[in-house]
Amino acid sequence: WYTEQTLIKDKQHYLYGLARDKGDWIQEKISHLQNMSESITKVNIIKETLCDPSMENIALADRFAQTLLNQYQHHDFILANKAGTVIYSAKHDAENQINLTAPIWKDTLIGKAFEQTKLLQGSTITPYEWYDPSLKKAAFVSSPAFNDHGYWIGVVIVQVNNQWLNQIANSRVSLSDTGEIVLPYLNEFGDIEAL
Repeated sequence: WYTEQTLIKDKQHYLYGLARDKGDWIQEKISHLQNMSESITKVNIIKETLCDPSMENIALADRFAQTLLNQYQHHDFILANKAGTVIYSAKHDAENQINLTAPIWKDTLIGKAFEQTKLLQGSTITPYEWYDPSLKKAAFVSSPAFNDHGYWIGVVIVQVNNQWLNQIANSRVSLSDTGEIVLPYLNEFGDIEAL
């Protein structure tokens, strides 16, 4: 009995370590995504496009966005003015030219990302959930954009590529040399046990 309990406790510590390591990796990646989003809001053509969505500014923002999407392999890059109207979408998906505060959009992931960023005036990231316009699970990272005088002018929204989360989930971080995967469950006492 004692040996069994010791093995179970060892597996619990192992699982806690695995969860901590992967959690740290996820937090690091989320911080990177938020920093990327915040740095985009400081790019002049992005600020100019949010203030003046002329054809010329949209074309310049599109060149920037396509380069960004190619570099980071994210799904979409979206600019919404402070009224919530999407003035630019790199993928030209269903979001283009819609208002994120409209009843049909306000409870979607992108609508929630816009609203949280507007209220907090800071970067946010949504959880991965099913997103109908993309026909798959998605997450959005968003940051407020300000003009040179410090006035809020809109929101930069990036629909994040799912691959980074898959890489973390499928990584060998904290796995044994054999690649052993332990499937944990909670017993009736709330303790973690391994199958």
